[in-house]
Amino acid sequence: MKVPTYEAQLQRSRQGQGQFLTAQISASAMAAPGRAYAEAGQQTGQVARELSEFFMKKAEIGAKSEASAAASKMQLELAELKDDALRNPNMSQAEEQYRRQSQIIVEKYKTSMSNTLARRAFGSAAVKAQTKGLLSFLKQNNARVVEAAKANLAETVQQDVNVASDPDQSVTARRESFVNALIDIQTSEPDLGAEEVQKRIEKLYEDTAQSTLLNQVNRPDADAAAIATAFRNGTSTDPMIQAVRGNLSAIQIDAIATAIEKTAARNAKRDNDARKSDDAANKENDKEIALQILFGDAPQQD
Repeated sequence: MKVPTYEAQLQRSRQGQGQFLTAQISASAMAAPGRAYAEAGQQTGQVARELSEFFMKKAEIGAKSEASAAASKMQLELAELKDDALRNPNMSQAEEQYRRQSQIIVEKYKTSMSNTLARRAFGSAAVKAQTKGLLSFLKQNNARVVEAAKANLAETVQQDVNVASDPDQSVTARRESFVNALIDIQTSEPDLGAEEVQKRIEKLYEDTAQSTLLNQVNRPDADAAAIATAFRNGTSTDPMIQAVRGNLSAIQIDAIATAIEKTAARNAKRDNDARKSDDAANKENDKEIALQILFGDAPQQD
C-alpha cells in the first residue's frame, strides 16, 4: 500500500518546480532590458542632435552678427572713400581710385573675420555694399563728367561766338569761328545727349545774332532803332546776321529785336542822363568862374 502523503508531496514539488522554470524563461521579461537600453539610446541620440543643431544655430547667429558689424564699418569707410574720390578733379582717375581702394577695404574686413561662417556671411553682405557704393559713386562721378563737359563746351563756344559776332573781324574769321562752335556742340552728343545738343545749337544761333546786334548798337553814333528794324525785316548788311537769321523762328527774331530795342533805350537814357549831368556840372563851373571874375578870389579864412 502506497503512502498517500509521499505522493502528494511529490506532486506539489513538481508543480512548484514547473511554475518556477516557466517564469525564468518568459520572452517579455527577457526583452524588457533591451527595450529600455534602446529607448535610452534613442533619447540620447535626440538630445545630441538637438544640441548639435543649437550649437550650429548659435554659431550661424554669431557669424552673421560679426559680419553685420564689419559690413556697417565697411560702409562708413566706403562712404568716406567716395567723398574723397569725388574731390579729385580728374574724373577718370577718381573712378580708378574708388575701384582700387574699395577692394582693399573689402579685403581688409574679410580677412578680419574669425571663422569660415563669418567670412561667408560677410562675403554676401560685402558684395551688396560694394555694389551699392560703386553705383552711387559712378552716378555722382558721371554727373560731374557731364557738368564739366557742359562747362568746357560753354566756354569754348562763347569764345567762338565772341569772334563770330565781332563786326571788326574778317568775314572768313567770323564764319570759321561759328562753324567751330557748331562742330564742338554736335560732337558733344555722346556726353550731353541729342536733346541737349539741339538746345545748344538753337542757343548758338540766338547768341550769335544777339551779340552781333549788340556790337553794332554799341558803336559810336549807331542808330539802334534802324539796326533792330533791319534785323526784323531781314535787310541787315551784316553777313553773319543774315546767315544765322535764317535758322531762327519768327518768335525768336521778335524776341531778339525787342531785347535790342530795350537795350538801345536804356543806353540812350544813360547817355542822356550823362549829358545832363555834364551840362549841370559845366553850368556850375561857369558860374564859379563868373563870380571870380566879378569879385575876385574868395577871402581866405583865418
